[in-house]
Amino acid sequence: MRLSYCIALLAVLVCSQAPAAEQHYRVELILFRQGPALAASQPAPAGWANGARLLGKRDWREPALLALAARLTPDAGYQVLLHRAWRQPISEPARPLALVAGPRHYEHYPVQGTLRLHPGRYQVIEAEFWINRFGAYGELLGSERFASRRRLEPNRLNFLDNQGLGLLIRVMPL
Repeated sequence: MRLSYCIALLAVLVCSQAPAAEQHYRVELILFRQGPALAASQPAPAGWANGARLLGKRDWREPALLALAARLTPDAGYQVLLHRAWRQPISEPARPLALVAGPRHYEHYPVQGTLRLHPGRYQVIEAEFWINRFGAYGELLGSERFASRRRLEPNRLNFLDNQGLGLLIRVMPL
């Protein structure tokens, strides 16, 4: 009886693997316009967030890249559209986050987008943002779209370019 108990216990210990602890990261991004706004006509889709968790004010952290963001001025040909910092676990499957800026107009915001970070030695980012224009009654007239999927260098400031829009992002383990 004792030998069968030990074998059963050993089998349970060998076969069951405790889930690995999620690694938490500090993420900071700056979405900005380079040059004049594009006269894009295709509006952002109604289901732009697709079930992503909305990153709210309680999730935000104090940005560390304030000096860099301050240099992205209209005099230099830039306009900061969104600057956020937060803490999040990065795990598989990658969980999408929704980020917004400005007042809501029906189901859209002036700046809205989703961000998905995949774990690994080099994190992979999937980012999709829309910069929206609204009419006099709050209706969506058109959107500029930023879309990128790219591998990030760890602990570094990464630059993603997409026509007239740019994204600076830094992902650092805590």
